[in-house]
Amino acid sequence: MRLRVLLPILVAALLGFAPAPFHKPERRRQAEDLTDVAGTWQILSWEFAGRKSPVERALEIRMTRERFAFFEKKTGHQDVYVMRLDPAASPPAFTLSSGKRVEFVGSYRLRRDELTLIFDEDERPQRRPTDFGGPAEYRFVLRRVRR
Repeated sequence: MRLRVLLPILVAALLGFAPAPFHKPERRRQAEDLTDVAGTWQILSWEFAGRKSPVERALEIRMTRERFAFFEKKTGHQDVYVMRLDPAASPPAFTLSSGKRVEFVGSYRLRRDELTLIFDEDERPQRRPTDFGGPAEYRFVLRRVRR
């Protein structure tokens, strides 16, 4: 009789000290490459000095990691800038240069195939806008249509 009472108590006590089941390893989301801007981008929204401008469907932006170009589909004309990305800045920063002169400084936010750029006409990177909800001379929201 004692054995019938002690055995369940002993089993319950031992199970209380059993190790917890192994946790399934969490899949770590691969960090997004903040320099992955290459491709052809459609302009979803374009603001200048806080005012929305009509989106010109005949205009697209073509980018590589080192080049930023406004491309007019009707005429084939393009305005090309040298682009320098600084993904280590907070938020990530960029400059656009024509020749050796920096013309625009700004910040960017890349989320998969959507890119938001806020920038001002200035040559000093420390004067770039950093608040995506605040004022910026220019604000573009772009969607990648081709890599």
